[in-house]
Amino acid sequence: VAKETADKFAKCSPEEHIPLEKSMITMAAKAIAVAGMGRIFMDEKEIDKLATMYNVVRFPTDQLP
Repeated sequence: VAKETADKFAKCSPEEHIPLEKSMITMAAKAIAVAGMGRIFMDEKEIDKLATMYNVVRFPTDQLP
């Protein structure tokens, strides 16, 4: 999973913005999901859904006093 992410970053041009936070959350979610639930989570669409759900749940709690 880390090699896939590194390869994806290597293909970007030096001027291109890489959304690091989103990329790292997606990479971590993919690694955990594949290890715990199997290869179905090698599909990028499934990982994107999981990472999106994580952000929906996480960000409101970040703004609590």
